Amino acid sequence: CILDAALKQKTSIRKILIVSSQTAAGPSPNDMMITEKDICDPITTYGKSKLAQEKLVAEYFDKLPVTICRPPAVFGERDTEILIFFKTYSQGITTTIGFDRKLISLIHVKDLVEGLYLAATSDTSAGETYFITSSQLYTWDEVIDVTSRVLGKKALRFKIPHFVVYAIAAVAQFVAMFQKQAATLNIEKARDITRHAWICSPVKAKEQLGFYQKISIDKGISMTLNWYKEQGWIK
Repeated sequence: CILDAALKQKTSIRKILIVSSQTAAGPSPNDMMITEKDICDPITTYGKSKLAQEKLVAEYFDKLPVTICRPPAVFGERDTEILIFFKTYSQGITTTIGFDRKLISLIHVKDLVEGLYLAATSDTSAGETYFITSSQLYTWDEVIDVTSRVLGKKALRFKIPHFVVYAIAAVAQFVAMFQKQAATLNIEKARDITRHAWICSPVKAKEQLGFYQKISIDKGISMTLNWYKEQGWIK
């Protein structure tokens, strides 16, 4: 274990920063922002693995200056995950999952890096866990509206029922069994994206680290789309 190796050099280590994920905590019940004090309830293998990582790290809190940070959904320049959303929108089509209003926390990568830096350099963050997240909460409709303004165009909006998402995921997961590449959408991913809210609280990071969101959703999406255009990733 890397942490065991770090113990041998602990006198020269100022801080070990572990980047976990909001998925370790799980989705938000009753539209309430999850805090660092809430009981974690991950719903995917990825989330469970992140929580297992956190529990392992916690065993070293009294031995090493370790801090855990949990980002929510991250977007920004060079990101390839959310590229699919922007690319399909630029082609005149966009989709949302389900017919309910889904809430999400988002963070631009530059804000995330600043939050990680503050957590790593703080004199009081050892042994603590922080959500490095946006001050604002968003819906996918708001993200789509901002994208429309930035690109200066509208797209046809389609709402995909949850049962259709699960059906597509099941087929994709089955087909992937006979291929070398894993399915982008599988049953676990369907369970993830059909949750009503993935929102977490920025309060602890603000109070203890002085971190706050600087890049608005409008500015962040504008920066991201301009970079994609410069690289020829979208037109």
